[in-house]
Amino acid sequence: MKVHFAASREVELRERRSLSTRMQQSFRDEVNHRRMEAEFNVRGLAARDQAKRTGGHCSKNESRAVVIPSSSGTCQGRDRL
Repeated sequence: MKVHFAASREVELRERRSLSTRMQQSFRDEVNHRRMEAEFNVRGLAARDQAKRTGGHCSKNESRAVVIPSSSGTCQGRDRL
């Protein structure tokens, strides 16, 4: 009887540890996702500001023309992909 109880406690502890580990990993993943999203936003705003300063920005249609060559429009100073 004691052996069975000990074995069931061991299984229960492993399951709790596993759940705790998953929760910790989920938390770390969320923190990492938020950090990467913030960095992405900073890069986007910096690119926008640089484009405004240098006049090197393209309209939506010009950008589409670069990505989709059959679209009309030109993006001056940019090479087609």
